Amino acid sequence: MRNSILAISAVLMVSVAGCGSSDVKVDGGVKVDGGGGAQDMTATGPLPDLSVKPKLGCGGYLTCANDCYTTAVAEMQTQAEYDACTMDCVSRITTGGRTKAVAAFTCSDNWCLGANDMGTKDCTMADLAQGATPSKTCNACLGNATSALSGMPCDTSGTDGAKQAQCDASVACKTQFDACLADK
Repeated sequence: MRNSILAISAVLMVSVAGCGSSDVKVDGGVKVDGGGGAQDMTATGPLPDLSVKPKLGCGGYLTCANDCYTTAVAEMQTQAEYDACTMDCVSRITTGGRTKAVAAFTCSDNWCLGANDMGTKDCTMADLAQGATPSKTCNACLGNATSALSGMPCDTSGTDGAKQAQCDASVACKTQFDACLADK
């Protein structure tokens, strides 16, 4: 991933360096005639700041966070590298995106708490307290309840049907999940 970004940066630098010049020497001193004329790409104003990253809606944030996880696993990154990546995603989410994310995750939390009529009651308020480590049952419910948001398959391997009930959050929270996913 990093090598790809560096390669793209190098191509952009060579492209920008060659703009507006009729004679450009590239790699090994080969002379390239830029030609000019109607297709000349000479910049007439300030170049855009390519270091500014775009803001993310709720769905864009989820994609960014999932990409951080995929990259961390593929490149065997440290926890600090993974955390830096996800914090970059968090810093770029729009106010509207944050509101949609909170609504979606609150709905799935409530599903696992059993705060609605059909919820699973696999979690307690203590499981969801700031800094708490959820119980194994609660953690499984939260993972399954948000599977529609994360793009991960819902685990229905439970023999008592409890796992399927956890997956049903995607139906109960469909409005919030759809709003989040559509907000790129």
